[in-house]
Amino acid sequence: KGPSLGTNYSLACPYTLLAHYGELAWAAQCGVDSNLVRLWVGMEPENELIGRLEDALERC
Repeated sequence: KGPSLGTNYSLACPYTLLAHYGELAWAAQCGVDSNLVRLWVGMEPENELIGRLEDALERC
């Protein structure tokens, strides 16, 4: 199953790589960073989501 809106759980995906993989240079010319991450927020408890995002950002 691919990333999708409408789920009840949170997702994070490398948006530019998924949407514009074959045209990354074009996306960059339009100001779209290749490291752009798209988040879908689900129904998990707020503190759980914040904690997971903080952990992910610390590991970058």
